[in-house]
Amino acid sequence: MFILFKGRPDLLKHPFLIPGKPALKVDIVGVMVAEKIGSCVALSATVLYALCNNLALIFGLSALRGFSEVIILAASYSLSSILIPPAKRARYFGLFNATYFLSWGVAGTLIVGPLTDVLISRGTAEELAYRMAFVSTSVLTLLGLIILGVLLWTMRRSAHSQP
Repeated sequence: MFILFKGRPDLLKHPFLIPGKPALKVDIVGVMVAEKIGSCVALSATVLYALCNNLALIFGLSALRGFSEVIILAASYSLSSILIPPAKRARYFGLFNATYFLSWGVAGTLIVGPLTDVLISRGTAEELAYRMAFVSTSVLTLLGLIILGVLLWTMRRSAHSQP
């Protein structure tokens, strides 16, 4: 994990990134950086899925995807805990969990599945159709990463403009 932060020791000061240490104080910029790192790792692994022909490499990519999911989920919870007032956390975390986990299933069911079916029905080889499923997932992840980058840029800009 720490290889990702080589040359950026300032990222290691955020306690939620260090395994075994409780997150007593969460910095919103650090959370957003973690979200970006997790998204980049997920995007890279998903693109490599589409290019992969080796089962052992697929297992390694699955582990990498799991790593990215842990970072994304932990950073999402941290960001939510910053944005949701303590008195409303129980109710809003329930909504957060419902939408977060439902969104993964909906994207697969409504986008990737039909895309694969349409490609196969139009005569595309099954292997290529399934690879395109990973490519479409990569595009969705990239769009999310771009939105996250714009949000981070906007937050930094507004933080610097405040007296």
